[in-house]
Amino acid sequence: YSFGVEAQDQGSPPMASSASVSVTILDVNDNSPEFTQRDSHYTVNVNEDRPVGTTVVVISATDEDTGENARITYLMEDSIPQFRIAPDTGAVTTQMELDYEDQVSYTLAITARDNGIPQKSDTTYLEILVSDV
Repeated sequence: YSFGVEAQDQGSPPMASSASVSVTILDVNDNSPEFTQRDSHYTVNVNEDRPVGTTVVVISATDEDTGENARITYLMEDSIPQFRIAPDTGAVTTQMELDYEDQVSYTLAITARDNGIPQKSDTTYLEILVSDV
């Protein structure tokens, strides 16, 4: 924001001076990331014959702050070797072959964490249902 200020005294003759003032509003980390899907969890199906590296789903969150306070990193709370999440994009991909006969579903806790100080976060759950082929 910019505005002008003028001051004048009551002397004889009156003396005056003016200045321009510029105010910059800085963001504070007052918002937490929020997952774009408002439900408490995501559910996706994946065929057991999909190759390693298949993207199962892209989890997305937003943060109403600006700059670093709005930069989001995604992570899985537990290490589940069959899957990984890309920290910058939220893409969940397979890291191992899936086998319906071994396990029919997986539940992953996914956290979106901002880069503010202090960090704020949100967690959702992803249920991956393996389809028999």
